[in-house]
Amino acid sequence: MINFDQDTPLDSFEWEYILFEFFKRYSIGFIKMELLMFFYRNQSDPVKLTDIVNHTGYRPEEVAVNISKLVGERLLGSRPVGAAPEEALFYRLEARDFSGRNLVHQILERIALKFNEREGRLKIIYAILKAQD
Repeated sequence: MINFDQDTPLDSFEWEYILFEFFKRYSIGFIKMELLMFFYRNQSDPVKLTDIVNHTGYRPEEVAVNISKLVGERLLGSRPVGAAPEEALFYRLEARDFSGRNLVHQILERIALKFNEREGRLKIIYAILKAQD
């Protein structure tokens, strides 16, 4: 279960899909199933960033980049030929009237800032998507 304080462009089902995909794509070998089981066993509690970092072995900034790619893919559905997932995220956000010349950089920067919270909960990206500065 993922708790958010406000509405998001993605509903909670889509956020669960993103986490599922994150675990599926960025976990290797036998640990994949262990991660998925961990996630679904703990649905009653919000998923914490530290859980993801601790259970994947990825550095926080790597987790941020990979999650942003998945969010971009999910928001866009399909991306323009040759576009990186980050670019797909940019195109989709642009269509949602978000401003900023280097939006993807801003998003990743803000995700990284949220990762500095010791027990930061996985509500990072909704705040970023809501930001319009």
